[in-house]
Amino acid sequence: MELLALDIVQREAANLLQAVSAIVAVKDLAEAGREHAEGEAEKCEDCEGTGRVECEECEGKGTVEEDCEACNGEGHLETGTQCTECGGEGSVDENCAECDGEGKVECETCQGSGERWPSTAKKAVR
Repeated sequence: MELLALDIVQREAANLLQAVSAIVAVKDLAEAGREHAEGEAEKCEDCEGTGRVECEECEGKGTVEEDCEACNGEGHLETGTQCTECGGEGSVDENCAECDGEGKVECETCQGSGERWPSTAKKAVR
């Protein structure tokens, strides 16, 4: 009977220890969040605070050059006449699918906010 009671007490103590550890972890997260909220946001250097960066796909032009479908990029039709779709160039400019023709995409560093929060380690050095 005493061994059974001791086993129950040990299990309850282990459960209590887990609960206390979870509470401490939540408290630490809350404290970290408070420090983050109390810190000052800095302008994101990658986008210079705009929240947008140049699209790499179109290099900021908003368009990409594609082979002309009418002449298969040749600039002329099978008959030898100049292609009227591309004006004989063999290619046409299409809106960039990555940036929808804007030439800019959301900054991945700041997720488009234009701001970055200093890290806790950085604040401790200040």
